[in-house]
Amino acid sequence: MNRHKTFENVTLNEFKDSVKGIYTTSVNKDTIDKSPMVYKPMEEIINNVQDTVDIVKIIKPIYNFKVGN
Repeated sequence: MNRHKTFENVTLNEFKDSVKGIYTTSVNKDTIDKSPMVYKPMEEIINNVQDTVDIVKIIKPIYNFKVGN
C-alpha cells in the first residue's frame, strides 16, 4: 500500500493495534503513513531473497520512533 492510500485505509486504532508490545510515543494521525501496513510483509521479503541470503536471525523491534509530517 502506498503512503497516500494508507491515510485513506488505515485507522488510528489499527495502527495502534499493529504496534502493541513496542514502546512508542509517535503513533498518531500524522504518522499513519509510517505504520507497518505500508511496508511489505516479512514473508514476502524472505521469499524474494531466500535464494541469495542465509537468514541467521530475525529481530523484532522493541522501540519505535517516527517524526510526524
